[in-house]
Amino acid sequence: MQPPSTPAALLFAYAFLSNVALAVVPHEPAINLVWARLGLWTTTLVATAGTMLAAVVDHGCCAADPPHGATTLRASRGEV
Repeated sequence: MQPPSTPAALLFAYAFLSNVALAVVPHEPAINLVWARLGLWTTTLVATAGTMLAAVVDHGCCAADPPHGATTLRASRGEV
């Protein structure tokens, strides 16, 4: 048996899914539906936490280190 989902848990999951690199859903509808139940600050904090987790996941899997030559070129120009 599955535990009942709370609006906060659903909002967190929806915020994550709507902010990853290849988002498949818009995030505005969930915010508009949930804020009346959770309140302004709780909605803001939960949605922000989901968005931040999506950013960490995106950075971990999608961000690549610059090639060694690019760093060396910037250093030779005095940009570093």
